[in-house]
Amino acid sequence: MKIDYQETTSDLLARIDIHSKYGSRNIDEWMLHLLNVTPGSKILDVGCGDGVISEPLVKAGHYVTALDLPTIATAANKSKVSALIAGDAETLAFPDVTFDLVIASEVLEHLWAPESFVSEAYRTLKPHGSLIIETPEGLAGLNYDSHMNYYTVEKLEKMLAPRFSMKKVERLAATGSAQTPTIIVFLEKAN
Repeated sequence: MKIDYQETTSDLLARIDIHSKYGSRNIDEWMLHLLNVTPGSKILDVGCGDGVISEPLVKAGHYVTALDLPTIATAANKSKVSALIAGDAETLAFPDVTFDLVIASEVLEHLWAPESFVSEAYRTLKPHGSLIIETPEGLAGLNYDSHMNYYTVEKLEKMLAPRFSMKKVERLAATGSAQTPTIIVFLEKAN
C-alpha cells in the first residue's frame, strides 16, 4: 500500500518552532544537559526539522546525522550538522549498531507505524545506546492535523519494553504556545 502524506505548512512550522515555545525554558539546552553524552558520540536526530537539536550537539563535539522527510530536511541545511539525510523514521537506512544516541523529538505522534521506528532505533543503536523520545502527552496530542498517535508514559513503556529500559521521565506542562503537556523519556538499549 502506498501512502502519500504531506504535512500541512502550518503544522510543519509549528513542529519546527515548538522547541522555542516552552516559555522562558530553553528545552534544547535543558535536554542536552540531561543527556551527559561523551564528546565524539555518533548521534541520529530523527525528525530534525531545522536542526535546532542537532546544531548544539555538533558544537559540543558530536557527529550528528540529521534525518527528516525530504520536504522538511532542507530546513536543516541552514544549521551546521555533520550529515543531513532525507529519509523515513520507520525504515532507517543505516547499518546495525551505528549510533550511541537516537533522538526522536516530536516524531512518534506523526508515524503510521511507530513500532517500526522503535525496532529501527534498537537495531541502529550500539550496545547500551540511548534513545530519547519527546512527544505530546495524552489525548490532547491528537488535536493537531498530522498527529496520528497519542502517548502516555505507561503506553510508551509498554511499547518500548523489553528492548529499552526507562532511565528518566520528564514532564513539561502545557503553556500558551505549547498547548499540550509534553513527555520526554530517556531510555537505554537493553542487550
